[in-house]
Amino acid sequence: ARGGLSSARTPPDVTLILGRADSTDRFSSLSSRDTQAALQWDLPAPWHYAASLRRAGAEVDLALAERTRTVILLRASARRLVGDLLAAQERALILSAQRDFLRDLSAITALRVKAGEGREFDRLRTLVELERMEAEASRAKAEARGLGEALARLSGNRLPEGFTLEGRLGIPPDAPETQTAADLAASRNPDLRVAVSRSLRARQELSLQKTAASPSLFASAERARDVGTRATTFSVGLRVPLWNVNRGGLRTARADFVLAGAEEEAIRRQVGARV
Repeated sequence: ARGGLSSARTPPDVTLILGRADSTDRFSSLSSRDTQAALQWDLPAPWHYAASLRRAGAEVDLALAERTRTVILLRASARRLVGDLLAAQERALILSAQRDFLRDLSAITALRVKAGEGREFDRLRTLVELERMEAEASRAKAEARGLGEALARLSGNRLPEGFTLEGRLGIPPDAPETQTAADLAASRNPDLRVAVSRSLRARQELSLQKTAASPSLFASAERARDVGTRATTFSVGLRVPLWNVNRGGLRTARADFVLAGAEEEAIRRQVGARV
């Protein structure tokens, strides 16, 4: 996108034309040789040049918005994984503590049954509950291990193997009022920013296509030489579109502009509905 902006700022190239004409008189043996050199340059019309810069600038803004959205999505994924990993670690610790308690209780129950102070049914029920708790503790550890591996991959494998997160989940802050939350979501939502940038790019593209149907300027300089004369000519011309008024480009740009506006409005409503 920045390359496109730099290209839009670059003036058009100059066309060099070199030629030679050999002529012979039909009724005599006289002949002549003429040489000529010409330069032709399409002058950037101010209205078209400004529209091209605005269009390229809108393309840069769109690329920056898409990059920002990607960064925000990656950070959101990392934060979600961190929260899930903390919750999984706490759950694994709680289940492990419950498993250890049931192990001690199972041992005590077995001793009571052996001493004739307890029932066999209580011992069997404790064993069943212990097996269930061991299975849940194993699943919780596996879940925490999987979340840790996913977070390590997201970080580019920069985290040490078998790492654990320090800290505990806190109480979330109070939610803002509905209107305040809607305004914050509208101003910070990455998808909405991208949609706004696309709408602006479509608007600038439509403006650029309109200038393409406007007259354009060109300049030429020519130097010719024959046996007895030398001539230098400089001229400025104006191309006036009579038949080719860029109808196809205008229709496409208008359709893209309407579509981009509709997508922006739809995303804006989705953001408000989610809030």
